[in-house]
This record gives sequence, structure tokens and C-alpha cells, in this order.
Amino acid sequence: SHEDINEKNHHKMLAEEFIDSKERLSDIINFLPDATFVIDSDGHVIAWNRAMENMTRVKAYKILGKGNYEYSIPFYNERRKILIDIALQSDQEDEDKYDLIFHEKNSILAELYFPSLMGQETYLWAKATKLYNNKGEIVGAIESIRDITSQKIAEKEIKRYHDHLKELVEERTEELKKINKKLQIEIKKREEIDQTLKESEKNYRSIFKHVGIGLFQSTP
Repeated sequence: SHEDINEKNHHKMLAEEFIDSKERLSDIINFLPDATFVIDSDGHVIAWNRAMENMTRVKAYKILGKGNYEYSIPFYNERRKILIDIALQSDQEDEDKYDLIFHEKNSILAELYFPSLMGQETYLWAKATKLYNNKGEIVGAIESIRDITSQKIAEKEIKRYHDHLKELVEERTEELKKINKKLQIEIKKREEIDQTLKESEKNYRSIFKHVGIGLFQSTP
């Protein structure tokens, strides 16, 4: 019937719009400088940009459409919840696995450390946010990841240098304390010697005075 044809056309148009919107989303995400991926509300990967390919060495065509925490494998070598999952459904137990994690409005942010990600020590900064449709319903989540390894290494070097300077200052301070202590001892000794000399001089004058008087009195 005419109504059936119209309904089919309507569904076809909605499907085309949905595909078109996904393609637009994918195009936008591809040009983002940070490694970024998107999952739908069921946990299937619907976008995986070039920066994400470079970071994980996993091509988009190999992971798009996959679920069951497939996106966690390049980072943890196992299927597990990561930040994007916590953004979709907050879980305190999962949050406790992160050393540094905090909420910011509708997003959740965390600092990640990997002793050997792709064969090298790596620090990452990640941000995950829920995605909503025009009805306000949650339709998925997006996560962006930035490699901050060089920044963290620089911070470590600055701290190491600062600690070294602090150590040198403390050593120098200790040396100055020892020198100051020696000076105080020397000053005290000098004061004692001066005092002894003054007393000796006083005694000498007293003796000389009495001897002089005696000599004077014995003169005929």
C-alpha cells in the first residue's frame, strides 16, 4: 500500500541519516590531534581515529564494530573496563584502579601509567564523556587520550635537579654549621685566653706594686 511504501521510505531515510551522521562523526574525529575513539551504548566501537591507530598500532577497520572491551586490549593486553566504560556507568571499584582520577562536569579524567606500552614506559592523560541524542538519552561515550610521557619525564628531571640542589644546600648548610661551631669554640678559647691574660696582668701589677713599695721602704 501507499502507507507501507511511505513507511519504508521513512525508515530508509532514517537509516541513511544515521549512517551519514556516523560518517560525519568519524570524519570529525579523524582530524582531532588526540587519539580518540567512540563506543555506542552497547560498547561497540563506532569510531577510531588516525591518532588512535598510531598510538595503539591497531587499524580502524580491524576494530570498528567490535565490542566486549576489545579497545582495552592494546593498552592492558586483556579485556577490561577502562575510562570510557566508567564514563558510561560509574563504578567506584573501577575508579579505585586509577592513581589519579577525577570528575569534571559530565566528563571523567585520569592519568595513566604503563611500564611498557608498545615496548616503552608511557604516561597518558585521558578524558571520557557520555554522548547524548537530541532526546537526552545516552547513546554512547567518547574518549580522548594524550601522550604526556615527555612532559612527565621533564617533570621528573626538574624534581631530580631540585632535589640535588636541595641536597647540596643541606650539605653546605651542615658544613657551615660545623665551621660556625668551630669558630664559636675558637672564640670561646680566645675569650678564655684574654681573660687569663687580663687576670695575669692584674696579678702582675699587684705584685709589682707591692714589691715596689717594699723596695722603696727598705732603702736607707
